[in-house]
Amino acid sequence: MPMFLVQGQRRVGKTSLLKFLPEILGARFKVIYMDLQPLSGIEEWFAGIQKEFDRSLNIAHKPLPQLKNKNWLAAWKALQKHLQEAAQKEENKIILTFDEYEKAHYFFQKDPEAAENLLGAMRSFSQHQDKIVFLFVGAALFSELKDPHWSNYFVQAVRLRVDYLKKEDTLKLIAAAGLDYPPQVPEEIYRLTQGHPTLIQRICHEMVNTANTGNRKTMTEADLEEVLQKHIYSPQNGVCEVFWGQFCGEQIMKDTVRQIIEGKKPADKKSLFRLQEHGFIVEEKGVYRLRAPIFETWVSRFGDVVD
Repeated sequence: MPMFLVQGQRRVGKTSLLKFLPEILGARFKVIYMDLQPLSGIEEWFAGIQKEFDRSLNIAHKPLPQLKNKNWLAAWKALQKHLQEAAQKEENKIILTFDEYEKAHYFFQKDPEAAENLLGAMRSFSQHQDKIVFLFVGAALFSELKDPHWSNYFVQAVRLRVDYLKKEDTLKLIAAAGLDYPPQVPEEIYRLTQGHPTLIQRICHEMVNTANTGNRKTMTEADLEEVLQKHIYSPQNGVCEVFWGQFCGEQIMKDTVRQIIEGKKPADKKSLFRLQEHGFIVEEKGVYRLRAPIFETWVSRFGDVVD
């Protein structure tokens, strides 16, 4: 098996998907999960790999002292030896899953030369054995991480994109709340979200709260509009905040989004390509628009006041 990159926008369900991997893959695989978001250093990453690896394989855990080595390559070689020896006794394939993998890049940037040596060693390890598979999970593409350039080392990686829900799945998710809607309400929720999982769940959650408050089960278009105005078109939206404040953190990205909303031809091709590559915009007859109308409305209202 090759190396994998599970990639998608933030808040579209990548981590949730990982929880189902053991069930999806079946008995011939062991999935070892690590969340790199709270990581405080590369040494902690390696120690965490060994700990979770030993726990999953029922190995008596004795921390490798070499993992405290500030020389990342030397520490990795000690960890690699431990992984290989234990994996040879295992019948199943082992998938090492690194959620929010970009956090490792944060530390790599502090010493790009050492990071390049480490990435080269990890690539070699991945290519020369077939028992342990790396699965990186995050919002960034390898090609977007520079100094060191991840794409130079993991060219063999297979990208698995986690995207919005299809319409039929969106309607099933909306129906799961157990409320009675006129047909146009689920259709409108899908139109506004285009299947964005977190936005759908947030809307449905607030619809349930509205129903409980009014001690009723039948909802109306007016209820949906109230939920949108109070909870979705809000500066503290969460999903839209991350899009605008993080993904569009650079001014050139914000300018490109505003040009698209205004119906103008975007001036910066790199920003346009990145928005397309990450699934935030679509093209129709040579004209671009934000894929989910909620994003467009939110940016139009709050783009000048929320960083």
